[in-house]
Amino acid sequence: MQEALTTHYVDYVSAVLDVSLDDARATFETNFFSVIRVVKAFTPLLRRSGDARIINLGSLSSQVALPTMSIYACSKAALALLGDTLRLELSPFG
Repeated sequence: MQEALTTHYVDYVSAVLDVSLDDARATFETNFFSVIRVVKAFTPLLRRSGDARIINLGSLSSQVALPTMSIYACSKAALALLGDTLRLELSPFG
């Protein structure tokens, strides 16, 4: 669980062609994949509670294309779509 909560600083103000793939992966690891790990870890408990919510904090950047913010914005857009998908997948369970 500690791994899911570890943050990685990436300079978000870079043109996509200037961002290393390692930094891009680290951004997605922090903003997207870590959320999946936390959701997977806690969903069984949340289902048992009967009235639980999963709340993801997004960013306006997921909706607006800004120069030099592409990797960050893409990771937040992925998070927004994950939230939409989780809502559909988990709705049968209340």
